[in-house]
Amino acid sequence: MKPLLPKPPHKLLLPKPGRFFPLKHAKTLFLLSLFISWLILPELLWHKMGFVFHHLAVLIHLLYETLSFFLEESLMHGFGMEKYYAQMLVFYCFLTLGLWCAYRFWLYLPKLLASLRAKLFLLSLEFKYRAIEAWLALTLWQKTKFVVFNLLGLTGGVMILLA
Repeated sequence: MKPLLPKPPHKLLLPKPGRFFPLKHAKTLFLLSLFISWLILPELLWHKMGFVFHHLAVLIHLLYETLSFFLEESLMHGFGMEKYYAQMLVFYCFLTLGLWCAYRFWLYLPKLLASLRAKLFLLSLEFKYRAIEAWLALTLWQKTKFVVFNLLGLTGGVMILLA
């Protein structure tokens, strides 16, 4: 199909149509919409997410306990440490590792947010470009029908809301 919009100037960075939002992002979009629906309707779906989060937390806790047990035992038998000191050493090592990971994430967060902001801006430009191109492709009769039926739908919705 021949594009109906004139070519933008080279200074304006518009994404190429169809290239920014390929089909491989459909799964990500689907999962994001599920997550948003879980936030909007928690009373319907929260029990399922709670089930998943509970079992995930139990699995992570079991992995932590197994690893700490092996480290404690290796410290007690390998270096002859007492159980209390081995437990304290393993706990504070894991605490330090967790704090270091949180610090690294905190440092990476501005870059992540800037990247997300740029991607969302490009996505909005893509949607705007597609909407303008679709609107320009419509005939006058199709545009009139579109506007009239949307106006009737909004008017009917307001009348039902106020009734």
